[in-house]
Amino acid sequence: MSEPDLRPEPDLRPQPDLRPDPTERSPRGGCVAAALIVIGLVILVPSGLCTAFFGVITFLDYGSEPTLFWHDLPGVLRMIAFGGVGALLVYLGRRMGRKPDK
Repeated sequence: MSEPDLRPEPDLRPQPDLRPDPTERSPRGGCVAAALIVIGLVILVPSGLCTAFFGVITFLDYGSEPTLFWHDLPGVLRMIAFGGVGALLVYLGRRMGRKPDK
């Protein structure tokens, strides 16, 4: 006579999927997005105010002295470049913080 089989019967019920959903963002990604937005705004707001203020003054001066345009152009371009870096950081932060469409 053979010995009885002591192995448990297999559970044939469907098991829950315990793997993480690859489309969901980790909480760390939200923190990085918030940090990029804050840093971008810290750069963007002052440089935007500075560009607007000095840009208006510079354009008012161009009426009296048109040659000032070429003299002040590097400074204006520098302010616009700093503002562009801030805008890029804000854009990247907002893009990272979005949840993917399902």
